[in-house]
Amino acid sequence: MGTRKKPEVELKKSEIISRYMFGDTVIQLSKEYGLSRERIYQYLRDVKDWDEEKGIYKDRKRHQRKIQDQKLRPLIINDRRQGVKLCEVAKKHHTSTRRIKRILQGTGYEGGKPYLEKRDRKILRMYKGGFTQREVGEKFNTCQNNVSRILRKFKENGQL
Repeated sequence: MGTRKKPEVELKKSEIISRYMFGDTVIQLSKEYGLSRERIYQYLRDVKDWDEEKGIYKDRKRHQRKIQDQKLRPLIINDRRQGVKLCEVAKKHHTSTRRIKRILQGTGYEGGKPYLEKRDRKILRMYKGGFTQREVGEKFNTCQNNVSRILRKFKENGQL
């Protein structure tokens, strides 16, 4: 007996391919259609010029992510100004801390050691400029005790 494909299977296959090309993930498709991820990938590999199509899809996805990041940036910066930790910001916006760091690159709200060192140098400059520890703390959204600890670190290193 011949193994002739049923028309509804072909229709489902073309629908899956189309939806994948317009942004649905393989996981979403496999759950919705009740197929394994491997079966979805098999359908996609059957597409003529798959490598070229895959490149177009990835470019489109990258562009969508860039637009999404631009929309998220002001919200994330606002959270960071309020002193929310990176991991909490990531949870709030349903994404990874790695992506949050990438979005915040170059904004001054990145977090991490380089950011803290830069912030600490600014705190030292402000303190040397005549501001009180409390005023410096308010400017950097931190408490006076934290400013005192930072200044003590500079004093121990002989920079104050």
